[in-house]
Amino acid sequence: MKSLSATIILGLLLSLSSCDHRVSRTPPAPPASNDTIAAQHVPPADSSYIQGDYKVIARAGIPFELLRKGEKSSGSTITDTIYSDKDITLLGYKKERGIQLYKKYKFTTKFEDFKVVPYKGPLANPDFATDPKAKRYITAIKTGCKELGINYAGHYTLITIGCGSSCAFMAIVDRINGKILYSCIPLYISNGCEFQTDSRLFILNAGGLDDQKKYYDLLYMYGDAPKSYQIKGERLVPLKQN
Repeated sequence: MKSLSATIILGLLLSLSSCDHRVSRTPPAPPASNDTIAAQHVPPADSSYIQGDYKVIARAGIPFELLRKGEKSSGSTITDTIYSDKDITLLGYKKERGIQLYKKYKFTTKFEDFKVVPYKGPLANPDFATDPKAKRYITAIKTGCKELGINYAGHYTLITIGCGSSCAFMAIVDRINGKILYSCIPLYISNGCEFQTDSRLFILNAGGLDDQKKYYDLLYMYGDAPKSYQIKGERLVPLKQN
């Protein structure tokens, strides 16, 4: 019996040693870190990967490869370029939506840096003679002024106006004199915005940021980074951003 058992064990060991060790294996998903993602990943579970200012969130089983500028592919079978800019290239399969790519946004402007004292006097009604093109949205602008009051930069009412299922823009009304700023503000705000009653700062595309205001979506939120403006001289003037 001992001889038979030894023979069986020896046979098993020989069988294992003859296995082809070239068979590819799914690498374990690394923890979120600043380590380079230099090879194809097929995460066994929903995972988050960080490389510099970029973060990839991948659903289980969805392969991808993130390359820094100048890096070459590891030779994976992935051929689709999901996203590319001056810093990185993300390879994956365009038909799959199981990958999200974010970039860190570094705020250099703060609302408190543009503080104003809110106006307390009587509120002027919107004067459509100051911007005749705004008459096409006369109901939305009048209703916004009535319901919102002063909500931006001390003495303005900022009104968002829908233009379709994924489209929105805005008008701003000076509640001291009723002047409407519409034609001179060619900004679409479909990706959200942020503003305050007591600050001149206006942040466009704020909706692309996550709850911690650290990253914005590069793939499915129009790919636009947040941009900072201040209202000055009846214009939204862009602020220098790193």
